[in-house]
Order: sequence, then structure tokens, then C-alpha cells
Amino acid sequence: MDRLDLLCLGEALVEFNDQGGGRWFESIGGDVSNVAIAASRQGARAGLATRLGTDRFGDRLVQRWTEEKVAIDAVERDPTAPTGLYFIRRRDREYRHTYRRTGTAASLLSPDTLPSAALRLTRTLHVSAISQVIGEHTAAACAAAMDEARAAGARVSYAPKLRPALRSLEQSRDLILASMRGADVVLTALDDARKLSGLTDARDVLAFHQDQGARMTVMTLDTDGAMISRDGVVTEIAPHPAHSVDRVGFGDCFAGAFLARWMATDDPVAAARYAVVAAALSTEGYGAVATIPTRVQVKAALAAGRADAPAAGTALGGSEAGDKPRLALVAHDARKDAMISWGLRHHDQLGRCEIVATGTTGGRLAAAMPDLSVRRLRSGPLGGDQQIGAMIAEKALDGLIFFTDPLSPLPHDVDVKALTRLAVVYDLPMACSEATADMVIAHMVRSAAA
Repeated sequence: MDRLDLLCLGEALVEFNDQGGGRWFESIGGDVSNVAIAASRQGARAGLATRLGTDRFGDRLVQRWTEEKVAIDAVERDPTAPTGLYFIRRRDREYRHTYRRTGTAASLLSPDTLPSAALRLTRTLHVSAISQVIGEHTAAACAAAMDEARAAGARVSYAPKLRPALRSLEQSRDLILASMRGADVVLTALDDARKLSGLTDARDVLAFHQDQGARMTVMTLDTDGAMISRDGVVTEIAPHPAHSVDRVGFGDCFAGAFLARWMATDDPVAAARYAVVAAALSTEGYGAVATIPTRVQVKAALAAGRADAPAAGTALGGSEAGDKPRLALVAHDARKDAMISWGLRHHDQLGRCEIVATGTTGGRLAAAMPDLSVRRLRSGPLGGDQQIGAMIAEKALDGLIFFTDPLSPLPHDVDVKALTRLAVVYDLPMACSEATADMVIAHMVRSAAA
């Protein structure tokens, strides 16, 4: 077992997202899983310590973690208990979650089942309050894990998340406060911290944390940046603007990015600035995992001084972004349904690519396939087509699929001609129909594998 930068202990689940019409899209979830993936995408050696069933849902999680380069040495499979599931329905612009976690393998975590070898080989252990309250013995297991990791010289990170549906604030308050006192860093959100403290002002909330014995608190302020409190000194981190469409997983992305950079630099203020940008970028698409940015994308946004889509040629090249080829997707209004249908048929192949897509097309792709990595550019008429053109010129794309509407009025011809000309000049594989798109995606995936 290799030494890790970060080990996340707790519950992971398989997610089913209601797509309407009786269709459900399967992905993965669980806050500690999200944190581990976010840290891994920033370059940290991250791993998970959890329990899964020996069912296909457990297989799904293991497969995705392997793809994300998240270590699974401390993942135990239980043949007698299932993997946890949850279901998401979006109604009236709100997400409604239904969980199947009673009696799951993760809920049976106990001090006797802890992965002691992994706890001794990690630089930082991350624990969430959610994992403490999902089973009869999970709180004791989390406390024992924190003690064991600290005894081995590791730092301890703690997320005091409040989940009234699992346990009321009155029931969990003492447990959370005790865990905060045993952590080197408390990663929280202002809303949860206000409820825990009963205070409103952010600085008063941070002072409460210090009075309770928290060594360092890093607190996100939703769209207003973040604040850090260390030994009574408070540092404010400015927000970064983003074209936000979905904030699911925002805090988990922040936590993973912060922990990865804190371990790399030992500078919590610089780590928080980095994490604010990463979390802002993650809100520009749909889903908790698919939208987590890579380190290259965050660095590009930091260099540009804004949390916008990475500039062409900086974070979009295949070799820079990792092993995945980069594919641009565009569809005229009359062809957007066809693009979604084509994408669903080629979901597995798209999962092997990093995808950039213009405005509405990107939003619909991310909503239909939340587990994909989809980076939304601006709407085509507002500059998205020009962004793609710049990427072609900078040789930052591996393929372009533009579902055009040949029967539309003349203005559409300008976009098609401009991108077609650049694709020909730079010898970029380009498709404008479903049949040719099949060939382009097959060529891209085959070339990447070779």
C-alpha cells in the first residue's frame, strides 16, 4: 500500500438522477467520494476508506474511482450488505433526495473494521459529520480513525455538515463540537456554521469555532468567497465570478481542492484562494462530479484573473489536461435534441473525453449525462463559436462535432463556414451529422487508446 496525501473516510453511494419520462441516469455520489475525486484532479494522491456491497453498484463506484486515479486499497467489500443508493428528482427548481442507506455496507463501519494500514500511511485524513450518523457504530469508527491517524502523525480534516433528516442538530451538536476540537482544519459552509453556533455574523461564527477549540476553520460564503480563521486571525478570500448553473457539490469541490493545495504548499491562504476558483468553476455545469475542474483548468483561471472557461491553448490541450482527448460539441436549435440522443448512445465513449460545448448545448448535455466532464462555453451567438475557433487555431482540440441545421436562415451559415474553414486549415476531425459524428468519436477514442 502506497503512502497517500489524503484519505477520505466515510460513505459513498450510487446516484440515480431522474431524467423524466421514466428514465434515470446512473452516476456516483457521497461527499467524501466527491472530495477525494476533487483532490485527485488537483494532483494529490487521494484514496477512499469505505465499505461497499459486492453488488454491481459497488462495482460501479470502484470502476469510477479507478478511472479518477483514486486509491481503493482501503475499500472493503461486504457480501452481506448492499451498497447505498440515492435518487434525485428536480421539481420547481429544487432538488429532492431520497436515500437507501439503512443497513448498507457503509453504515456498518465500526472501530473493528477500520483500515489501520491506510490510516498509518496518509498525510491527511478527511472525515465528514454525515458519515458519523449513518449507522449505529459509525461515530465511534470516525473518532477512532481520527485518533489513529493523528497518532501516526497525520493531519485531520473535518467537515461538520448538518443533515437533519439523519440526525437533528440537538442530537448531533455535541458530537460535532467534539470532532471539531480534534481536527487540524474544520471545513464548513456559512449556512451550517450559523445553525451550529446560533450566530449570524461570519466573524462571530469563526470566533465561536475558535472558542470551541478549532485550530483552523476554513468557511465558504456561497458566492461571496471564503474566510479563514487561524489563532484568532481572520483572512478574507475574495470570490471569483462564474456563470453558475448548478451548485451541487460546490462545497465538496472546495474541500478537495483546498486539501490538495494545502498539502502541496502548506499555505492555507493560498490553498483557499485556489479552492475558491475551483469551486466556482464547478458550478458552470451540472452534477457534483462531472464539473470538478482539473488542476490545469484552475491554474489557467488563476492566471487569467477570473473563473471563466480556460483560455484557448492554456488548459485545453490533450496532453495538458491528462490522457483524455478534448472534444467540442455544438448544435443549432433544431438539432439539439439530436445531439442529446446521439450523446446518450455514445455515453461510454464520451466518458473517455473532456468535453467543451457552447451555452445551451452544454447545459443540456450536462443535465442529460451528469457524470460527464462538460465545460460550458458562452452561447454560440455571444462568442462560444469564436471560443471554439480559437481552440482550433491553438491546436487545443482533438475533434469537433457541429450538428448543423442546413434548412435554417442564412445567419447560421456564418458559424458553420468559419469553423469548417479552421477545421480544414488545421486538419481537425469535424462532423456535422450523426453518421460522421460516429466516425469522429470512434477515431478519437481509438487514437487516445493507442
